[in-house]
Amino acid sequence: MTIYGYARASQQERTLDAQLGALKAAGCETVFHETASAARAGRRQLDRLRAGSRLQDA
Repeated sequence: MTIYGYARASQQERTLDAQLGALKAAGCETVFHETASAARAGRRQLDRLRAGSRLQDA
């Protein structure tokens, strides 16, 4: 079973390193990540994660 992860930071935050490290430590094999402002409606990487995952992976 593939374990997926998702990390997001606002444009004001400096880095995703802590989130990415925690996801890898938790066993995530595939991590989708993006930097997006809070006002931005779309989350392209989250949409990719949702589209690519299967029910048995959830």
